[in-house]
Amino acid sequence: RVGYLKRFIAAAIAPRIDRGAAYRAVVENITGGVDGRPIGVNVLVSIETGAACADELEQANARAAERARLAAMSSKDVTDELRRLLIGEHELLPAQARALENLEAGVSSLCVMATGRGKSLIFHVHAARCALLHNKASVFVYPLRALVSDQAYHLGRVFDSLGMTTRVLTGETPLEDRASVFEGLASGAVDIVLTTPEFLAIHSSKFASSGRVGFVVVDEAWPPRAIVAPISTCLACSTSWATLACLPSPRRLLPRLARRFVACSTSPRTVLCLTPRCARTCM
Repeated sequence: RVGYLKRFIAAAIAPRIDRGAAYRAVVENITGGVDGRPIGVNVLVSIETGAACADELEQANARAAERARLAAMSSKDVTDELRRLLIGEHELLPAQARALENLEAGVSSLCVMATGRGKSLIFHVHAARCALLHNKASVFVYPLRALVSDQAYHLGRVFDSLGMTTRVLTGETPLEDRASVFEGLASGAVDIVLTTPEFLAIHSSKFASSGRVGFVVVDEAWPPRAIVAPISTCLACSTSWATLACLPSPRRLLPRLARRFVACSTSPRTVLCLTPRCARTCM
């Protein structure tokens, strides 16, 4: 025995081994051992090709089956399933439940909730409903690439179990990967894209050309002039409805952000403003 796998690696491969996948471990290098330093080893762990293909096919089939099961449910039942997945047996807070009801009904709302009271849960649930029930894609806009990466890791694990696909698009995304994500957005293979304001502003027409973006979340307030135009372009090809959620939103920006967004198009537009501060109703 030379040691143990890191916890996150073991957590990823253990279920596959239980399903019969075969792995090979090879010691590639021996390090240390000089000047009293401890000896270490670099181990390459790889899955056998045949086992990898079979395992990936099994996982893909399971994801597709779960998505089909949820897509056949009513909006209320899907919301309840998502609640259990995201917060277990805890009930939604009254403000969360009301905001989700209004989003589903296309009613613009202002939701004031304390910090840490689950504002993000609202748009996570609604984005999943958009994908599962309406085949609509969502775009989450974060101010920093580090936040994009962090959220992509956590949300990807959650939504993957539902048969949904989450992808990242930032200035660091290679050109070939960008093309793949935009193609997936148009074909329905990608359900949620996490990006930055700068990338959205530059590539808003590519988001729009997919014709599937129906929900945009701006996580952190940005000057209305800088962010509303790209968002409206992004949602311009949404033929039925489109929704904007912004959080947290300083009071002085709420009316301007909402009015500019709604005024940019004659097609249905819904705005949900989530803020931890006292704010005047802007709808």
